[in-house]
Amino acid sequence: MWDRNALHELIQARLRDQLLIVVANREPYIHRYVGDVVECIQPASGMASALDPMMLACGGTWVGHGSGDADRLTVDAHDRIRVPPDSPRYTLRRVWLSKEQEEGYYHGVANSGLWPLCHVAFTRPIFDSRHWQTYREVNELFADAVLQEAGDRPAFVFIQDYHFGLLPRILKRRNPELTVAQFWHIPWPNPETFRALPWKEELLDGLLGNDLLGFHLGYHCQNFLETVDRNLEARTDREQSEVVRGGHATRIRAFPISIDFERHSAAAAGPEVEREMARWRHRLKLDGKLLGLGIERIDYTKGIPERLRAIDHLLENHPEFRGRLVYAQCGVPSRGHIRAYQQLDDEIDDLVEGINWKWGNGSWRPICYEKRHSNPAEMTALHRLASFCVVSSLHDGMNLVAKEFVASRVDEDGVLVLSRFTGAARELTDALLINPFSVEELSGAMHEALTMPRDERGRRMRRMREVVAENNVYRWAGKIVSTLLRLDPDDVPPRAPDATAHPASRETDEPASLLASLDEVGEVVEAAPHRLILLDYDGTLAPIAERPEMALLPSTTRDILRQLARREDCTVGIVSGRSLEDVRARVGIEGLIYAGNHGLEISGVGLRFAEETAVSRRDGVESVVCTLAVLLKDIAGILVEDKGLSASVHYRLVRPEHRMQVERVVREAVPEDHPQFVVMPGKMVWEVRPRVLWNKGKAVRWLRERLGIPSAVTFYLGDDRTDEDAFAEVGRFVSARVGPPAPTRAGFRVADTAEVAEFLSWLSRSARPAVVPEPARG
Repeated sequence: MWDRNALHELIQARLRDQLLIVVANREPYIHRYVGDVVECIQPASGMASALDPMMLACGGTWVGHGSGDADRLTVDAHDRIRVPPDSPRYTLRRVWLSKEQEEGYYHGVANSGLWPLCHVAFTRPIFDSRHWQTYREVNELFADAVLQEAGDRPAFVFIQDYHFGLLPRILKRRNPELTVAQFWHIPWPNPETFRALPWKEELLDGLLGNDLLGFHLGYHCQNFLETVDRNLEARTDREQSEVVRGGHATRIRAFPISIDFERHSAAAAGPEVEREMARWRHRLKLDGKLLGLGIERIDYTKGIPERLRAIDHLLENHPEFRGRLVYAQCGVPSRGHIRAYQQLDDEIDDLVEGINWKWGNGSWRPICYEKRHSNPAEMTALHRLASFCVVSSLHDGMNLVAKEFVASRVDEDGVLVLSRFTGAARELTDALLINPFSVEELSGAMHEALTMPRDERGRRMRRMREVVAENNVYRWAGKIVSTLLRLDPDDVPPRAPDATAHPASRETDEPASLLASLDEVGEVVEAAPHRLILLDYDGTLAPIAERPEMALLPSTTRDILRQLARREDCTVGIVSGRSLEDVRARVGIEGLIYAGNHGLEISGVGLRFAEETAVSRRDGVESVVCTLAVLLKDIAGILVEDKGLSASVHYRLVRPEHRMQVERVVREAVPEDHPQFVVMPGKMVWEVRPRVLWNKGKAVRWLRERLGIPSAVTFYLGDDRTDEDAFAEVGRFVSARVGPPAPTRAGFRVADTAEVAEFLSWLSRSARPAVVPEPARG
């Protein structure tokens, strides 16, 4: 799993001497006066909370706008300060803006123009040419600061968000040797909406100064590519998701941002949060009451009035919650200079006052509105106390509040009510997903949350915590760096060489031949009392065939497998992308372990497993298969296969000129941001699998744990991308990629299925004598 150490290792190994420079309007630490005392606070910012752990892990320089009233007092002569104050790990370089610059660049172009435009909000964007000129000036000002920090050193500049749409091109013009990437934290609208921006060509050209441009969702990437197509002279490669303009290539990729799960969870279980929980219980008078919660910046995209109306509707239709439910709305004031925000503030105040007047009695008020900045411990305490948390954004790129709520629930309780119009809804499918524009639907979800049985709440929260833990902020940053350096973006974190591992099993760009290394491998084999032998089927045991039903296991290979299965010191398993029933029927040997659908279902003597989320989506698989069968029916040679827990679209017999059409149909039917399924490429096949945190590597780990043979030498042989997770899991034991040389995490390579049989034959001869009699045949 990715963590701060893995990210640090990647940065150190791959960026080497490059200086890491993050550019963001928001600074991660603000110094302000509290009376006569200077206090350092962390702002309420999802972007800052996501990037700060990365900087803590890797060091470098953060260039940001110095916005605190005591910021100037705390920097050195070069406007720098080491942060965080209690344990400095990186440098904060502050950039100073005049009131006029802040008004034009920040309140003007960024938040009165680009923010509503990109969120397709029901607030008209405001464009002013004077503000645009200031936006240019501020982008140049930040470029000056970045270039001063970089000096003559090579640097990786990581730019954040919509405040700096021109900065990449400026930097590349002034120093072409810089490596520049940018993450756009808000949605990217459709091309028709974007046409309203008077300076659209200049902004697009600025963004195409990047080497890599990231968005939360594949949908936003497609919108950006189509926007470029319609507005600029550039070559757009949809297949590679790349734009070439003026000889410079910019890759466009989706990287769903996340949080530091471990840090949030650890804080939630700590004594400071426990103390804050006691304070909130007293302050909100929660004895015997249920708590509903909303925490975010006060913004018209967050759907705060909609959820307050839903609370009113809930109390109207479910009187049993009158006097029992307290809804806490914590709102951090923002952008008060902008009229739309002033109007929103007034609307929220009126709604809170009206609902409390309508339903309140005695000392009970249904809504507690906290319009102030709360420290992290206060917010986490509310997360811990809440029966449900509402994230009702009308449109959001991701929304990290949803993930923070999940990470805080160390008790595996609580319900997340989540807008379908957030990026987080693509990952947190165990939340109650709602349309925030429907008061009735939102109110109904609140009622469902309040009445949901404890065991269901626990199941849902456990699965969401697994998702957020796996896809944490270090994985997000690691994938961006890996993609930028043209590494495999799905790589596991880099592993330090294991001194106890066999030399040939360590990571290498050119794995050694397994058959040529049998003497060395034999040393590892003989040292272990047991061998766990796991093998893919197609392309590993059986040669690849034109159609799935034609891939037959050679009789000699079957005989070798049967011999190995009879050995007391060997356990043999087949881990295949085929369905469990199919692979078991094709191999047909008793006593083996069979894992189908890339490990989603497993069967063996005393073993039975089926990934529960995948099982719950069987009907969805059937629907996808039916849809694809209809859409592809006119393409000769196509085969759409229903495998129960997943589906496959085989196109080996499709004419080459029609294969791009197959991919387009599959990806349109199951887009990149589909909440339940994901499309994966294979050897002349497109796999449609449930979006779950399970793969062949997880299946290998599960088998080792369930079989209770931790000291066993594990062998894994496979031939394609789906086997790479298993190679990584096998780690210091013996893994081999079958086929021609290719980048792999396997320690060895095997040329073809014949060499696989030869290796298995060697293994059967090196095993201990058989003690289990062969079953009688016939």
